[in-house]
Amino acid sequence: MNSKEESKMKWSSRCGKLVPPVLALVAAAPLSAQQGRDLLVPEEPSRLEGVVKQAVGDVDFHDAFGGHVDLVPAAAPERPAPTGVVSAANTEYRYDDGSFERSTHLQDSSGQPVHEQEYAQRFRLNRSGTVVEVVLCVARDENRGNSSRLPFTLTFYRDSGGRPGSRLASADAGVTINTPGQGGCARLDLSSSAFRLSSGNTWIGIAWRNSSGMRMAEDTNGPGGTRTVYRARGSSSASWSSWTNDSVTYGIRLTVDHGGGTPPPPDPDPDPDPPPTTGCTPTTTALRFDGGYNVSMCYRTPQGTVGQAKSGVWASGQAGILWFFDRDNAEVLVKVLDGCAHNGHRWAFVAPVTDLEFNLRITGPGGRRWTHSNTQGRTAATKSDNRAFQCSNEGGGDDDDDDDDDDDGGSSAPDLQVSSLSASDTSPDAGGSFTLRATVRNRGNAASAATTLRYYRSSNSTIGTSDTQLGTDAVAALAASASSAESIGLRAPSSAGTYYYGACVDSVSGESNAGNNCSSAVRVTVSGGGTSGTRYNVGDVITTLPSDSWSFNGSLSSCSLSSSGGVTNVQCQRNGFVERRPYRYTCDASRCGIRGRTVTEGAWLETRR
Repeated sequence: MNSKEESKMKWSSRCGKLVPPVLALVAAAPLSAQQGRDLLVPEEPSRLEGVVKQAVGDVDFHDAFGGHVDLVPAAAPERPAPTGVVSAANTEYRYDDGSFERSTHLQDSSGQPVHEQEYAQRFRLNRSGTVVEVVLCVARDENRGNSSRLPFTLTFYRDSGGRPGSRLASADAGVTINTPGQGGCARLDLSSSAFRLSSGNTWIGIAWRNSSGMRMAEDTNGPGGTRTVYRARGSSSASWSSWTNDSVTYGIRLTVDHGGGTPPPPDPDPDPDPPPTTGCTPTTTALRFDGGYNVSMCYRTPQGTVGQAKSGVWASGQAGILWFFDRDNAEVLVKVLDGCAHNGHRWAFVAPVTDLEFNLRITGPGGRRWTHSNTQGRTAATKSDNRAFQCSNEGGGDDDDDDDDDDDGGSSAPDLQVSSLSASDTSPDAGGSFTLRATVRNRGNAASAATTLRYYRSSNSTIGTSDTQLGTDAVAALAASASSAESIGLRAPSSAGTYYYGACVDSVSGESNAGNNCSSAVRVTVSGGGTSGTRYNVGDVITTLPSDSWSFNGSLSSCSLSSSGGVTNVQCQRNGFVERRPYRYTCDASRCGIRGRTVTEGAWLETRR
C-alpha cells in the first residue's frame, strides 16, 4: 500500500455502552513520576521533514470503556481562568460524525514508518470550564506491534497562531486492543485532575511510537469545523518536524463541565479612535486571521476614486499585507497577534505607507471593531494596541476560529486563495519544459464547491484573468481551512525574455471575497533559442519570408495555412507557431494573421532555430 492509499473501512464509533472490554484505556503514572521524555526540553537537531500518511481501511470498530488518568499541569496558570459562566451542563466538543472512514500513521519520504508521531486537534471552548473526559478513537495495526497495549502521551496545548503552542498539561496512558485489525473509542476519565481550561482555543495532542502499532481514526467526510495538524521525528533524540496542516477530523473528543454562575463583566472599551473619514466605507474582507478576526479597508484618491484594499501578496494566520493599485506596491501591514497567554487580549498593529485617505477596520468575534483611518494628503501614522480585543469574548460555539462572520455579520462562507506558487525551473531554455505548482486554500469558514484553477502567463508581475491562459486544473470541494496542491507541465516560450506566471481560482457560490483569488507571480527568465527578439506588429512586413507565396517546411502548431490568388494566408491562436526554416514565427496575441509577408492581425515573434 502506498502513502496515498485511502481505503474505506467500516467503523461505528458509538461510545457509552459498557460491553466486554475488547478495548480498554489503561492509566499510567503521571509524567512527573516517570523517566520519560520532557516535552518542554528542546530536542537535539536532526529534524525529520517530508512525512506522509499511510491510510488503512476495512477495520471492525467496537464500543469500549476506559479508566482514570491524572493530568500533570506544565506550570501554574499565567492568568486565572475566567469564572462566572452561565451553564451547569457538561458540553461535549466533537467534530466527527460518528463514523470513521480510515485510520492512519505516519511514514517518512522513503516509505518507512517514523519513530514517533503526534496528531493534534483544536477545540474551541465557548466558556471556561473543568475537563471531564477525553474520548480517543484508535485502531491496532495488523502487521506492526507485538503487544495488545498501545501506549501514548496525551497533551493539552495552548493555541499559538493557529498551531499547538506551549504545553498546559499532559499524562501518559495506554489503550489495550486484544485483536489486531480492530479499533474502538475509549473514554479517558480526567475528572479527578480538576484541570480547568479557559475559553477560546485549546489543542489536544496524542503522541505515540510507530513500533506500538497504533493508528489514529480519521473522519474524512464529517462536519469538521476545527483544525488538525500532525508532526513526527526520526528518533527519540531527534527534533520534531514542523506541524503539518491536515484536512480531516481525528478521533478525539473533549467533554468539559462549564459549571454555573453569572456572566463575567465585559471588557471595557479602549480609548476611542478618532472618527473615521467619510470618503469611503470598507465592504470587502481582505484578510482573515486566526481567532476569527477579519480585516477590511477602503481608500480614496485625491481625484475621488474609491477602492477596496486587496490581499494576495503575503499573509499568515496572524499578519498580512494589503495593496491598492499594484500587487508589487504594498500599502499596509496588518497584524493581530495572540496575546491571550500574556494579558488576556489580542494585540493589533497597523503600519501604513501611504498618504491616501483610508478607513481600516478589524472585526472580531461578536462584531466588535478596532479601526484606524487617515485623511487625504497626510502620511499615515502607525497604530498599535495590546488590548484591542479580549480573548474571553472569542466564544460563540464550536466553529473553527477562522470561521467567524464578516464585518456585516454575514453567515458562514468559503474564501478561496492561491498561494505557494513555484516553478521547477525559473531559467529554462527557449521551448524548454518546466512545472508550475500552486496551492488552493479555503480560508473561509464554510466548505467550498468544486471549482477550476487556471494558469496564466503575464508580461508583468500582476496576475489576472485577462492574461494569457495556459491550462486548467480541476479543484475538488474544500472544507474550511483545507487546501489542495495542484500543478501543470508547461513549455517555455520560443523567444528569450522575462515572463511572469501565476494562477487564479474560479470563485464559487457564496464566496465571501472573490477579489483575492489570484496568486502572486513567479518570474521565469527564458534564455537560449538562437537569435531572437524580432517582433512584427500589424502592418509590418516580415522580411525573412521569401515572397507573398510561401509554404511551411517545419512544424506547425495551432495555426492554419491557405492560399488565395497566389498569396499565402496564415491564422494562428495565441502561442501557435509556423516554421519556415530557419525561422519560427510565434503568435503573441489572442489571434494573429499574416497575408503574404504582411502582418494583418495581432503580433508575431520571430526566432531563428
